[in-house]
Amino acid sequence: MRTRPQRIALSRIVNTVITKSVTNAPSVLSASPLPDVPPAAEEEVNPWVGKTIRIGFSPFTSHLPITLNLEQTAQENNIPVETTLGSQEEIRQKFFNDELDLVLVSLSDYFQRPESYISSDVCVCSEGLVRSVLLYGRVQQPYQIKTIALYPTSETFVLMTKILLAERFDIHPDFLILDKKDKWELTNADAALLIGDCALRQPSRGDRFSFVWDMGQRWTQWTGIPFIYYFWLAKDKALGRFIAPTLSQTRDKGVEQLPSLALQEARRLKIDPEYCHDYLNSKLSFRLGGRQRKGVEIFCRLAKKHLLIDIGAPIPFYNQFRFRRREQEQTAFQEQNKIEQNDAE
Repeated sequence: MRTRPQRIALSRIVNTVITKSVTNAPSVLSASPLPDVPPAAEEEVNPWVGKTIRIGFSPFTSHLPITLNLEQTAQENNIPVETTLGSQEEIRQKFFNDELDLVLVSLSDYFQRPESYISSDVCVCSEGLVRSVLLYGRVQQPYQIKTIALYPTSETFVLMTKILLAERFDIHPDFLILDKKDKWELTNADAALLIGDCALRQPSRGDRFSFVWDMGQRWTQWTGIPFIYYFWLAKDKALGRFIAPTLSQTRDKGVEQLPSLALQEARRLKIDPEYCHDYLNSKLSFRLGGRQRKGVEIFCRLAKKHLLIDIGAPIPFYNQFRFRRREQEQTAFQEQNKIEQNDAE
């Protein structure tokens, strides 16, 4: 088990990474000024204009606020889309096989296709207690864990668990994949990891489990940063920039509908409506901001430290602030032209 000085050392490492990220980030004030021409004149028409965009995602409760109104919003923006529902594995494989153009997946899927592009300021994340990523332990102490059972899921949750256990207890357990028909409560593994709707159903611990960890809560307690579970991944930068405003608008509409979504999902999962509403409204957030980006970067650095990934290039986030600035510059340019035309007349 890590000693208190070691935990403090880890905290200092994370704080140093955050400080360096902020210090080394390019300042908006020091950025090169835009040329005195409208931004629209600088760029060619996006090649995705008019094309049908093939979009895939899973019907998870946590995904509904950012997917429910997607087709309607795309239609309002004159963007033809074709949506596909499936498991995370199905969606992932179709994306890798170029059968889908835009998918809602986790960070480990980006690692397998680093030429893709993280589109928009939309994500599913938590900062603290999350309730949908739970580790049930059969052993008396966490540092005794040697095996962890789980159903097929995103590799990201496995990486998250590996990092926490390695950093906290210096242990490296084996992961055992359960069949869908297997009952996780009857596993002989030292622990079981439950993800998503399965965890939300609040299964009983029974006599076989001695503790339950909320992994979102543990991650934030030990690192001081949010954890990002899912985001939109586009096959290229042109698509990512083109579809980003539609994804943000879809998210905003979904957040407004959280009370009705919570009631709908509570009935489907057979859980308490207030519990479900608290999960969607308070435990999750859906905006990919500065802290979330730092969370992704630090997650990658810790994963690389433990030789779990090998990603060297910076992660290509959609920069909504830069595009908002370009829109403001274009509007100012147009208004200035009108003034000059009026003066000339």
